[in-house]
Amino acid sequence: MRSADNLISVVTSDSIGQFPDENVSEALQRINGVFVERDQGEGRFVGVRGIDPQLNVASINGLNVPAPESDRRNVALDVIPSDLVESLEVTKTLTPDQDGDAIGGTINIKSLSAFDREGMSYKL
Repeated sequence: MRSADNLISVVTSDSIGQFPDENVSEALQRINGVFVERDQGEGRFVGVRGIDPQLNVASINGLNVPAPESDRRNVALDVIPSDLVESLEVTKTLTPDQDGDAIGGTINIKSLSAFDREGMSYKL
């Protein structure tokens, strides 16, 4: 992302695998400018640049994820295991071609493909 017109931070699966992060929100806390709101000791909601998590947008493979609660806009990222992620992209500044509903920033989760790993895998 060296040629990006805006400020983007990327974490790859290799970097995610170096730490014992169980879910996506825990992995995102290692990016500068990103903070995590915890629920029962586990990272749940993610904020960008000090702005409330309700003012950020989360997407998986470029498709916006709806909020699970009807009275809030923020997406609970504690339900996505970090083992299923190829990379995490945090866009901290928007360009004119992007949706304007992400005041704080956007979080794009790129998932692994079924063809990225050989054989079967499991986790206990």
